[in-house]
Amino acid sequence: MDSNNTVNFTRYSIFPNGPMAMLVIRNNDEDGDSWATFGEVQFQASDSVNLKLAGRYTEVDKVNTYAQDWRVMVVATRPWMDNPQNAGMTFVLDQQYTESAFQPSITAEWFPDENRMLYASYKKGFKAGANNHSPGVPALDRPINAENVVAYELGAKTTLADGAARLNLALFRSEIDNLQVATFDAEALTFVTQNAGSALSQGLEADFDWAATETLTVSAYLSFLDANFDVFTTGACYPFQTEAEGCINRIQDQSGTPLQFAPDISGTIGLNYNRPLQNNLEFFWRADVFFTTEYVINSNADPNTYQDSYAMLDGRIGVGDGDGRWRVALVGRNLNNVFVKEWNASNPLAGNQAHFALLKRPRQLALQGQWFF
Repeated sequence: MDSNNTVNFTRYSIFPNGPMAMLVIRNNDEDGDSWATFGEVQFQASDSVNLKLAGRYTEVDKVNTYAQDWRVMVVATRPWMDNPQNAGMTFVLDQQYTESAFQPSITAEWFPDENRMLYASYKKGFKAGANNHSPGVPALDRPINAENVVAYELGAKTTLADGAARLNLALFRSEIDNLQVATFDAEALTFVTQNAGSALSQGLEADFDWAATETLTVSAYLSFLDANFDVFTTGACYPFQTEAEGCINRIQDQSGTPLQFAPDISGTIGLNYNRPLQNNLEFFWRADVFFTTEYVINSNADPNTYQDSYAMLDGRIGVGDGDGRWRVALVGRNLNNVFVKEWNASNPLAGNQAHFALLKRPRQLALQGQWFF
């Protein structure tokens, strides 16, 4: 796979009519090549045991040229760009990244009977590295190393109540080395991706479906998660973090702190109802409740960037053709109108303890029509 990304001549102005207006001209060109090959072998060890052996080999090559030209408008008269008194600093970065990895996987499946399947798996994963683009801040121009993960999983897939219900369970553990973490450097005012030493994500997942009656289906999903930085001694400080709060020379030790968007408990409960009507019509409704405990949004563990626990209700109700050719429904999202932050961070330019948040959409109602042909 070949990829190319080019960004040219971006301008940014601060106080354009003031004595210290600024222009920043950026030219970024990145070329990438990657290829991979995958193979899998399956064989039946016995009447009730299957084994799967698989492997993927991947190579990634990236070449990046990044130039940034700063022009401080000491003389605020046009032409700005050609005025030698306004000449500033120019930075050019030529970076190359090459990486290859082999990712094996082994899965064993045991079928004690026709209603149960137990399995165990071992897998290795890989995420290619890259380069940071921070001209003028040499300390931040370090390369981003490849991220590697070793994942273990034990699980069961079962059919219950003479086929009316299904229950799946999975116990998992993922050990991650060089986890790639994007953080905001408040002093340099730039986003930087760096590698955490290691992280651990482990837990239990369960999903359940049950045809309670001919017209009503119940579904549920539940997750218990423990996801933390195992070793991360070079985390970026959040803005205005003090030494007493753990910030030493713009670095904090985040070992043991939770990963982003990783609540301890989350899940969904849903009800789905379908009932035939006269004249070949069908009445239906569905309600889903998603719930979660609190979780951190920003990777720098800013205590002001947590999302509190919440529950959100979605639903739909409508009628349709009994043969499934058309449907009309009233659809509702976030019916309880809960405020949920998609992103939350500090704003260092606005002063101490200033933060902003991007919110998910509030309550939404829509009339939906579908025609299948």
